[in-house]
Amino acid sequence: MEINIDNRSGRELPLEHIEALAAFTIKESGLLEGFSGQQFDRIELSLSFVDTDEITKLNGEYRSKPQPTDVLSFEMDDFLELAQTDDAAANPGEGASGILLGDIVINPDVAEKHAVIEELDLEEEIWVLVIHGILHLLGYDHMEADEASIMEELEDRLFNAWLEKTERS
Repeated sequence: MEINIDNRSGRELPLEHIEALAAFTIKESGLLEGFSGQQFDRIELSLSFVDTDEITKLNGEYRSKPQPTDVLSFEMDDFLELAQTDDAAANPGEGASGILLGDIVINPDVAEKHAVIEELDLEEEIWVLVIHGILHLLGYDHMEADEASIMEELEDRLFNAWLEKTERS
């Protein structure tokens, strides 16, 4: 598993813990294990931490909302196409040994404001956002109430499992 982290936020962040959380979330979600009958030799994810100006620009460009946000997820089309077909199962080993999940962009400044509201420290709020972003890349959404309920339940389960693993509960 390859997790690329780029910190352009101007803040010092616990990048090793964040990388470990991302790997844990992908593994524990169970969605990629044996997906369409495949085992993936390589899974790649990109995480970027950016300042408020950069996330505002990205949010305006990609979501037509020129305002700061806490997290943006950009899934890769190849994974979504694979998720909707059985081609990988019909042709084991052909072109499906590696996937690029996508990119997650997080703004620690907005995350810090949310952390105060949620009564979490900044690191824990960033963990929530990493889990949230990965779940989006894996196909989860929260636009409809039933989808939101499923996503939030999995998000909570993964967050609590991570807290237990890191003994922060």
